[in-house]
Amino acid sequence: MSETLTRQAAGIIHTTPNLVLATSPGGERPQPRNVWLFFGYEPAGNQLYLYWTSRHDSRHSRVIRDQNPMVGIGIADSTASPGTGVGLSIEAVAVELTDPEEIARGRAAGGLRSPARDPDETFTGTAPRRVYRATPERIEINQLDTPLQVATLGLVRCLEDIRNGN
Repeated sequence: MSETLTRQAAGIIHTTPNLVLATSPGGERPQPRNVWLFFGYEPAGNQLYLYWTSRHDSRHSRVIRDQNPMVGIGIADSTASPGTGVGLSIEAVAVELTDPEEIARGRAAGGLRSPARDPDETFTGTAPRRVYRATPERIEINQLDTPLQVATLGLVRCLEDIRNGN
C-alpha cells in the first residue's frame, strides 16, 4: 500500500470524532451504533487501540462484555464529496476496561478528544458509562470500491507524525 493511502487512513482516524461500531451476539443480526471515538497507540509496541465510552447497560456493551468481543468498526470522512472519500473497515477485538490504570491510559490517549463531560468520572463501579478498547486485527482502507489492507505499523507511524505536526 502506498504511503499516501496509509497517511489518508491515519488522517481519518485522527480527525473523525466518531465511529460506527457493529456487534453481534451469536446467531443474531449485527447492530451498528455510532460512538464517540478517541484513539491511542503504543509506539514501542506499534499497536493501535481505538477507545470509546458507552453506557454499561447498552446492548453493544453487554454483547462485548458477555457474549462476543469481536466487533466491526467503520470510520469515514463524512465531509468528502461522493466518489472522492475514503473509509476504514476494521475487524477488532473489544474489551470493557475495568482496571483504573488502563482506564486512565485510555482517557489520556484521546487528548483533547477524550470524554470531558465529567473529568472526575471513574467509569467503574456504579458509574453508568465505561471505557472500551478495541485492538484491530485487520484494517482495510476503502477507496473507489477497492479495499486494501493497511499495515498497523505504518498507520501507527503516520499517526505519530500527525500528532507531532509532521
